Amino acid sequence: MNNYYKDKGINYLLQQTFNKYGLLKFSVEILEYYDKQILIEKEQFYLNLFKLEYNILKTANSSLGFKHSEESKAKMKIVKLRKNLSEETIKRKSEAVKGKKNPFFGKTHSQETLNKIS
Repeated sequence: MNNYYKDKGINYLLQQTFNKYGLLKFSVEILEYYDKQILIEKEQFYLNLFKLEYNILKTANSSLGFKHSEESKAKMKIVKLRKNLSEETIKRKSEAVKGKKNPFFGKTHSQETLNKIS
């Protein structure tokens, strides 16, 4: 929880809630102890049981079916680009893979690959 309170969490909704109400308004309770071999199974059990609004992912240990919003994608792209890169470096990296320099230039995905991507 301390990571979320210090803006290091990856769950945006939970992060915003911590920022709004403060860490002291929340608590953590250990419901049960389990062996590591069945943790994912038990996580799924509790996800199904409580249906909590802060759980972005609905399947334990999987992001299957989850899609970031276009706004989130844009924010992540900005953060990734700004990570210690100067404008000049960003421009050089972009130019390095344009047109014929792109390893995928002139190639196309098979229909099977396109189906998997979609």
